[in-house]
Amino acid sequence: MNAGAPGEIEADLRVFTGRPQDNIVQSYGADFAAALSAAAVGEWQALPSSSGVRVVRLKSTTAPLPARFEELTGVVLQDWTDSVLAEQRSAAVRVLAKKYTVKVSPEVRPEK
Repeated sequence: MNAGAPGEIEADLRVFTGRPQDNIVQSYGADFAAALSAAAVGEWQALPSSSGVRVVRLKSTTAPLPARFEELTGVVLQDWTDSVLAEQRSAAVRVLAKKYTVKVSPEVRPEK
């Protein structure tokens, strides 16, 4: 592949552009992300990931840009709101669960 095979090799590839480092770590694992960071630009490599070996070619890298709070205020507010609501729902379910006792009759218990 590094010898410059015809375009049909690229016909079935997925291309990820501008993917943040944290997203790569989450999707493929920290070891894969570290190996990708050390990879030579333009060369095909087989790299182990959290879901098996991936054949990759790094086309380019860009330095991360600092986030600007003013531009992300809506996103930050929505994330905070979602987090608070999730905590409140979990707390409400725990309170409700304390009011009930679940009994499993012998005929519906799974075999051991």
